[in-house]
Amino acid sequence: MTVDEDESVATEKAVFSSDTVLIVAGGLAFALAMLGWLAGHRISLALPPEVAPRAVVPLMVGTAGLFLGAGLGLLLGELKRIVGPRGRHRPLDADTTRELVDALRTLPPARVVLAVGVLLLLTTAWMVKPAESVERPAAPAVTTTAPAIQTGTISPTALPTATTR
Repeated sequence: MTVDEDESVATEKAVFSSDTVLIVAGGLAFALAMLGWLAGHRISLALPPEVAPRAVVPLMVGTAGLFLGAGLGLLLGELKRIVGPRGRHRPLDADTTRELVDALRTLPPARVVLAVGVLLLLTTAWMVKPAESVERPAAPAVTTTAPAIQTGTISPTALPTATTR
């Protein structure tokens, strides 16, 4: 059997090995978890005190960052490069079907992990919104008064004392 240009088979190879993908996914997960925790801490400090679950915000945002980082790292497994000549069409046989199935090896887990991260962020946003039943205190009226003029005697204990002999 001869191979002509029209039926040449191009193979797709993964850019990164599976070990590299897992290491990068773990690193991104850790980095985004730490950044998420710091961001959640800043957010929780800015929340009003009547928001009850504000202490949980750093944990929730950090956990969401963990899942989002892992999902982004797993998406690196989907990067492919084409090796060999590329023909105009490829016949559908058992090898092509196996390549198509193997090509999606990290996409389903990445989708699940990214979805969990987005759900955690949405849950955090829903959780920290103030309830409608909470009455917000009215803004205090701002009054300015002139500084009072103090009259009277000066206490010798308030002044520095210098003793001379």
